[in-house]
Amino acid sequence: MASIRIKNQTWYACIALPGGKRTQVSTKKKDIGTPAERADARRQAKDIAQNLESLMLGDPSEMQIRSTLNALFARVGKRNRLSTPVETFMNEWLDRAKLHKAEGTYKRYAAITGSFLKSLGTRRNVALAEVTIRDVQTWLDAELATGKRIGSVTIERGALGIPFSNALKQGLISINPVALAELPKYKRRTTRRPFSEKQIAQILSVATGDWFTASMIGAFTGARLSDAVNMRWTSVDLENGVLRYLPHKTQRTGDEVVIPLHPALAAHLVVLRTHLSQPPDEFLCPSLANHSVGCTGTLCKHFKDLLQRAGIETEPPAESADLNTTSRGRHKTPRYSFHSFRFSFASRLANAGVSRELRMKLVGHTTEQIHNGYTHLALETLRGAVLQLPALSPGPTVAGVRAPARTNTESASGAGEVPLTAVSGNISAVAAETLTAVSVSISDADSQSTPTPQQANTHG
Repeated sequence: MASIRIKNQTWYACIALPGGKRTQVSTKKKDIGTPAERADARRQAKDIAQNLESLMLGDPSEMQIRSTLNALFARVGKRNRLSTPVETFMNEWLDRAKLHKAEGTYKRYAAITGSFLKSLGTRRNVALAEVTIRDVQTWLDAELATGKRIGSVTIERGALGIPFSNALKQGLISINPVALAELPKYKRRTTRRPFSEKQIAQILSVATGDWFTASMIGAFTGARLSDAVNMRWTSVDLENGVLRYLPHKTQRTGDEVVIPLHPALAAHLVVLRTHLSQPPDEFLCPSLANHSVGCTGTLCKHFKDLLQRAGIETEPPAESADLNTTSRGRHKTPRYSFHSFRFSFASRLANAGVSRELRMKLVGHTTEQIHNGYTHLALETLRGAVLQLPALSPGPTVAGVRAPARTNTESASGAGEVPLTAVSGNISAVAAETLTAVSVSISDADSQSTPTPQQANTHG
């Protein structure tokens, strides 16, 4: 029969185990306080001892164990977190996310958890630990059935896995059912590409007004579309030749990006400031500021039209259709978008021999994994790295073999093929004054495209 004893002012439960052995377990109840408080602690400790022994000697079901634990927690005036309904846990997690995450991130989390709870139906009130892999799998299959891409559903699964991962760390569940649910393999074939310098020249030759300014910012800073069109003159320091801005995506962390102004961009901004006399708090691209920049937003559509006028095809060819689009999918990843400027900026820095650490600092990336996805090395840069390998010692099988010499006709890019000055009449007067600087910049880049040994070594 269960009993209790005091040890160091703490009540211990003395309970029998299967096989006749006995053990002692702390009830966490203290024999301190007023006589009434000490008597209440003794009664609680005795209840705990009797319930624990009944569980040990019987063969209880999971529901009986949960019922006993709930009764014990209720007896001591505390909530049993192990029996927290999944809907309650999700709502509490969302409340914390609302405090620490960006508004857009919070709304995305709320939509995903709401979709999952709706899929559970009446099971949304079961304990968090009772959510099964099958529950998650049913939800994932239903999401795919609506026509969503595999890639999109994969992202949703990752978001839903966050609260379950937290619960696992807290010991509230023994497994993460979201991590064990299956999806078709996510294989990306169509990816956004960086603009070549020739394509950048083509874009600048047809862009006018604020779109020319936004494109210059994208090409020479790698800023995202939302940041490029919403920059103000307060971000421009022409005296010190730097651009400072807080990316919208990292506003919560407050990580400011500081980029030295490229001479071509600085020249354009000087002309723009002189001709327009804009106040310090005005937008650099006032006609584009505060517009929607989503994949179906107004600005993205306008930039797509700009690319078509420049002769740049944005849609992937039919033979390379995105494998992540389901049979009812509605979205295909475009080959080129304004974000391609960001890929180009990182790639051009890499091909110029700039170290990874400096590239990440300029682009605003925090992890090498993300940055590597934005870096596309030119063939000449890769060839230059291979040619740094020392020649083998002469021998019977390699004597006379030499690495082929590069000719002066080889080039890493086709920039300069577009006569920028010939099309200056198609753009604004302000933009025309900048074209010469852009042309010189691209030509200089071409003449220095052959990497030095030190540049090639920076690519690891």
